Amino acid sequence: MELILQLFALLCGGVLWTLAMVAWITFMVIAKPPKPVRYIGTVTLLVPMLLVVTLVFCWFGAQERHDQLLHDAFYGNSARLERALNAGADVNEEEENMHFTLLICAVCNHHPDTVQAILRHHPDLTHIGNQGTALQMAIKNGDVEIIQLLKAAGAKD
Repeated sequence: MELILQLFALLCGGVLWTLAMVAWITFMVIAKPPKPVRYIGTVTLLVPMLLVVTLVFCWFGAQERHDQLLHDAFYGNSARLERALNAGADVNEEEENMHFTLLICAVCNHHPDTVQAILRHHPDLTHIGNQGTALQMAIKNGDVEIIQLLKAAGAKD
C-alpha cells in the first residue's frame, strides 16, 4: 500500500509540474509579455514547483533510509547500521505495522553483534512492539547472549 501511495504522490507531482510548464510556455510564448513580467512570472512559477518536487523527493529519501535501517537490523548488517546511527539516524525508529524498533528487529533475528551496535547508541529498552519489549523477545527466543547484553544495558524484566 505504501508503494502505491508513493507512486501516486510522484504521479501527482509530475502532473503538477507538467501543467505548470504548459501554463508557463503558453504565457511566455503566446502572450509575449514584457521582460520584467517574464522574469517575475518565471520565478513565481518555478520556485514553488521546485520546492514541491524537492519536498517529495526528500520524503521518499527519508522513507528509503528508514526502510534500509530496518533491513540492516533485520539481516544483521551491523557495520552499515552503525555508520547510519553515527551519522545521526534515529535509534528508536519504529516500523509502522508491527511497531518494531531497530533493537527488536535485531533481537528477533538473533544478531548479537547488531544488538550490541544498537545498544551503543542508547535505544529505548522499554519500547513495546506487538510482541513485547526487546528483552521479552530475547527471553521467548531463549537467546542467552542477547539477554545478557540487554540486561547489562539496563533492560528490566
